[in-house]
Amino acid sequence: GGGGTSAAGAASQSAKMREIEETSVRVFETLANRAQLLVDTLTKSPPEFWKVWTTFFPALTDFSEASPVFESAVFLFKRIGELMREADPSLTQQLITDVGMPALAKELARSPEKRECLCEIIYSYTQEDTLNHLMVLRALKEKIGDNLPVYISCLSCLISLDAQLGLLDEHLLDLYVYYALVAMQSPQPRVRVAGVSILSTITTCSSQHHTIVALIPSFGALANDEWWEVQAQLLLLSANLLSKLSLADRGDGGSADDGGGSASSRIDAYDEGAMGNDEAQENLLAIISRLFVVSGSKNVL
Repeated sequence: GGGGTSAAGAASQSAKMREIEETSVRVFETLANRAQLLVDTLTKSPPEFWKVWTTFFPALTDFSEASPVFESAVFLFKRIGELMREADPSLTQQLITDVGMPALAKELARSPEKRECLCEIIYSYTQEDTLNHLMVLRALKEKIGDNLPVYISCLSCLISLDAQLGLLDEHLLDLYVYYALVAMQSPQPRVRVAGVSILSTITTCSSQHHTIVALIPSFGALANDEWWEVQAQLLLLSANLLSKLSLADRGDGGSADDGGGSASSRIDAYDEGAMGNDEAQENLLAIISRLFVVSGSKNVL
């Protein structure tokens, strides 16, 4: 009857685990609702921030990404960050950089599935302008060190947040485009996917898609990539860029003062030295048809 006892033991163990989870979630929710009370103390005393950070940070590392405890801990950390940032923006950013980031960088490297949430935490403590986001991206690079695949994967999460906040100016774009180009040269397919997805986000979520036109020769080379996910991302990027360019074409035909005209004239000015709109569209169509040939030539299932 040993089997029965061990099954009962396992059941009580899992019940205990559930109880711990439920209690933890309640604690985090209560703290999040009262985060404002914590904030005064935390902004007045960096050692207090360190204490709170080290007390609750294990919830981000010890529970799986699907766990309600992880979710409620993420919510608490973001809430504290947003409220601290309202109270003292530059101190809050300094604290996430000095106190939070070393531990976050380790967890970002260890748990790919948590990267999106952890990146959101970082930006919750960061002042919402281009210069400060750039400083934090550089600080993150320093903490992650030589592990480019991890950094580029984080950038592919962070660029969506930058795009939502409308912060993708030329300085941030320089950083993102540089690492996207590095990523597309990587021997690791996942890194190539992240690189192409960074360019996709710039194309779809910012008015800066004309900067991507000049990169068509760089990402076009991936049309022969064997990895299906690279092909899928490349197809998205090419299709999105193509639709932006054909919209710009139509914009030229319309009135020049409807707001659309100014964007398309900027594209034309940019393209004179590089690639004409028609040529760009032809190249994109060639990439797309090449991708269909590559994926059609293999037995996909």
